[in-house]
Amino acid sequence: MGLWLSNERTKARRDRINMIGKSIQTRLFSAAFLVIFMMTFGVGITFFLSSRWYVQYTARKETEHLIRMVQSESDRLSTDPAYTSSDSKENTRAFSKALLRSVRLQLRDQPYNGIFLVFNSKQKLVFPKSSNDRNIYPISALEEQCRRMIQSGELISGKTSRILLSEDFWYISMYVFPSSTPVRAKYFVSVVQIPDSSVFWNYTWKLYLAILLASVFLSSFLVWGIARTISVPIQHLCLQIQRINGETDAQIQDSYSLNELEALKRSYNQMEEMIRRSEEEKRQFFQNASHDLKTPLASITGYSQGIVSNVIKDHQKAANIILSESLRMTDLVESILSLSKMDSHTFDLHPTDLEVMEFLDECVDIMSTIRRDCVIHLEAARPLMIHTDPELLKRVIQNILSNCLRYADHEILIRMSTDGNSLILLIQDDGPGFLEKDLPHIFERFYKGDGGKNGIGLSIVWTGIHYLGGSITAGNRAVPEHGAYYQLLLPLSF
Repeated sequence: MGLWLSNERTKARRDRINMIGKSIQTRLFSAAFLVIFMMTFGVGITFFLSSRWYVQYTARKETEHLIRMVQSESDRLSTDPAYTSSDSKENTRAFSKALLRSVRLQLRDQPYNGIFLVFNSKQKLVFPKSSNDRNIYPISALEEQCRRMIQSGELISGKTSRILLSEDFWYISMYVFPSSTPVRAKYFVSVVQIPDSSVFWNYTWKLYLAILLASVFLSSFLVWGIARTISVPIQHLCLQIQRINGETDAQIQDSYSLNELEALKRSYNQMEEMIRRSEEEKRQFFQNASHDLKTPLASITGYSQGIVSNVIKDHQKAANIILSESLRMTDLVESILSLSKMDSHTFDLHPTDLEVMEFLDECVDIMSTIRRDCVIHLEAARPLMIHTDPELLKRVIQNILSNCLRYADHEILIRMSTDGNSLILLIQDDGPGFLEKDLPHIFERFYKGDGGKNGIGLSIVWTGIHYLGGSITAGNRAVPEHGAYYQLLLPLSF
């Protein structure tokens, strides 16, 4: 018993976990939480990588900026006649000294984050020398590194290089004073240390982690609330649907703030109304079918009992009535079965090529025997072929002609034409036409107008013509003419 209870509790716990995983609120929260976490984490990684790139970029830019400044000063002094009047050694040495003084003044007037070294023609350091010079730094190792690179040719004028010195990375660039004569200032070297971004991260990772956790927590709280604004109305809508299950009026009246839920509510109400209307039509269908079958059955039963008990003396008349009512029942049952098969798309079609005029002649010959005093006219511009099911189309035409013969005064007109893609049949009579109240319902099942038979003939017309891929409209002929008309459109090739 205890083992069974334990298994049941485990199963219930698993079901609750599964339900939580399938909840729209949980799924929205999980997706949003993952996106927020990945974005925050991605921002941190991006900042780390971009900061490393930025410190290297700024260090290189600072290195090259000072060399460009030296080049600019050299170009400016080269236009001074005091240094360019002759190519003597004295002028060249004076030019070199003037360039060094100018650079020293520039360094004192503007901030510089690196180290600036100047060597003479013998690679001896001439700047910085005194404590008055800016950017004094323990430069013995750096001085030796620069001298070695100048001598080996690794350090090229105008080219920036990256070196490792004392576990630090540096950018180094050089400008060479153009002179074949020994001068005091020959090699101008700019060196800038590349800051170690890992030091920065060692101080800031705790702050970044705190920001990451705070942003994830706050955004998760916000996303959870937003997800609830979606899931709670959906749950409310589901509860409403469950509560109204089986009620006569099952329309949802509440309003929702979300457009999608409003659309869902409208769709549900439309669907519910269609189902309710379908159920009502089905109920009415069985009611009318039962009534229409009960009447001939009562006649058959009554006349049969009369014959058996010898109450009815004219057996031939009684047999004729029984036969007539049996045929009426058979026709009604066949019509109902045909409608049912077409509704379920199980009605078998056997399309074949028909010559329309010949086909209509055959239908007219059959129907003309119903009323000898009513003439049926056929009009056609030219012979026309159509590929369709002849039996179903014949039933559709005969049902329309039967309805026209019931109400026509003297004549019925069938006019045939085509628009190139469809066969157009216009059938009209000269009777009183449809009553206005009947027009919206003439194709409804078991709807009977004045003088109607069983209310199923025109419903077979509607269902059958659509089953063949066509369409039908009906109405009253325009004044001064009178009577009803039916216009059928059928594709020439089914």
